[in-house]
Amino acid sequence: MKTIFFTDLDNTIIYSHRREMPAEKQVVEYWQGREQSYMTRKTMRFLQAFSRQPGHFLVPVTTRSREQYLRITGLQALHCPYALIYNGALLLKNGVSDPQWEADSLREAGEALRELPGLYEAMRPFVPPEHLHAALPYMVFAKTEDPLPLMQTLTGLCRGKGIQVVYSATKLYCIPEAFNKGTAARRLSRRLSPDACILAAGDSEFDRPLLQEADIAFAPRSLSPQAKGKTFLFPDGFFSDALCDEMQKLLSSDA
Repeated sequence: MKTIFFTDLDNTIIYSHRREMPAEKQVVEYWQGREQSYMTRKTMRFLQAFSRQPGHFLVPVTTRSREQYLRITGLQALHCPYALIYNGALLLKNGVSDPQWEADSLREAGEALRELPGLYEAMRPFVPPEHLHAALPYMVFAKTEDPLPLMQTLTGLCRGKGIQVVYSATKLYCIPEAFNKGTAARRLSRRLSPDACILAAGDSEFDRPLLQEADIAFAPRSLSPQAKGKTFLFPDGFFSDALCDEMQKLLSSDA
């Protein structure tokens, strides 16, 4: 059976150096010469085996920028030529952006793109300059431990303008609603294999649309996504390893 596995990265299959992890782990990302992120060896072995089977596609789907994605050098050990970055706004193939995909994404975002510079300016009174980021034309975001005042301001400014405001992992993002992981997965599925079984995994609010697009979705119980007619599994244990166990059982039953 043809299968596409769309997976979020951070806190889904890779983890920060600040996160307590099983002993059997390996470095997959360096930043400024320091170990930044890890993957368990169990997860690495499973994904390597999965991605090398004929008819299987492993597709990372992340809010990371191209630079942030490409510094996860550990992904080179996996066979995943496609990746969706900037929350699906860009499609990479072997690290190179697909210009038609980007053009289509920007066209779909439309007038919402014009709002982003103003939203960046609206963030200035709330956070230090070093915590502000303008990843134009795709998104703007700020790092903050106290998101409520800024969230209230941005939500008011974005109402009715096609911009989503999402707080995830200490960062508050403003992103056009068109840049959506679920929409991106649907677009790429049509290109890769329209009749494939769609699996998806994620852990944050950004991932809800992706999980709801899947035939079978995997999420931590803390997310508790709901989607009528879809199958959701909540693996118990360390999430990435438990996810692999569930996928192994699922794929074995279909063999």
